[in-house]
Amino acid sequence: MKLTLFIADVLTTGQITVDQQEETDADNEQDTAISLLQQFYQQDRLEMPAAAPEFDWEAAYWAAGYLYQAIILTVNRDADPDTIKEQLKPYPGTMHAGAIYSADLILRHLTRLLHLVKGLAPADILVQELNATAAIWPFSSVGIELNNVTNEELIFLHPSLRTAYVDRIIAAKDRKRADSPMVMEQIKATAGEYMNRIWPEAELIN
Repeated sequence: MKLTLFIADVLTTGQITVDQQEETDADNEQDTAISLLQQFYQQDRLEMPAAAPEFDWEAAYWAAGYLYQAIILTVNRDADPDTIKEQLKPYPGTMHAGAIYSADLILRHLTRLLHLVKGLAPADILVQELNATAAIWPFSSVGIELNNVTNEELIFLHPSLRTAYVDRIIAAKDRKRADSPMVMEQIKATAGEYMNRIWPEAELIN
């Protein structure tokens, strides 16, 4: 399955399966993949609180390729550490609100994949690499137990991302994320007097 078909499956069914016998898209198919991502962005942004960040095709396309390769490596358990590092290249662009949200169109499935990989081989180098990526993209990795995350300040600078991020943390009851005073302040502001009903344990975190 080529990357465009992978993207279509993920966006329409939420399934993250690949045919490891196929290669990712050739350069001349990149436009098709980006078009699919942009179409989904136009739909998904309607569900975001307030005005969603702008579409960043480079971040969205990178995230699709990254998750595609991560799934292939999950299936191919014979890959050596050098191959894993080579295939899972970090995002080369600038991190900003548009990049965070655009990557999330696909990267939001990272949590489910990482839980699967941890179940197969908790100490695997692939787990370490995926954890490192999850820490860099906290908006997309709620529910993954991480000691440290970066770029949260960029999320909190954008009203739409901030609200959606806090909603995800509450829904996942992610205690690690809520341990941050900045995050907890927003959780309390969001939940208000319904905190005890929505997440009673949250009061014990800080």
